[in-house]
Amino acid sequence: MIEKEELEVGDLIEWYESYPDGFAIKDGGKGTILEKLKFDFAFHSKNEEYTHYKVFRHKHSDIMYFESRELQKIEVRGE
Repeated sequence: MIEKEELEVGDLIEWYESYPDGFAIKDGGKGTILEKLKFDFAFHSKNEEYTHYKVFRHKHSDIMYFESRELQKIEVRGE
């Protein structure tokens, strides 16, 4: 579930929605990355950049935002 690879717009992914405690998975399915959003929190002492992904969830036909730890890229094989 936790992937360090770079995800890009248009990638087919599996998403995992966790309960607030972060330990159990509430829901999951397949989706497509629509947008990659990078945030730099100026108040954070390390000046780290955080990335969130806008994902179209096929199962629910809606859009949600996820962190990379909640996504896994699906490899699509050609002919």
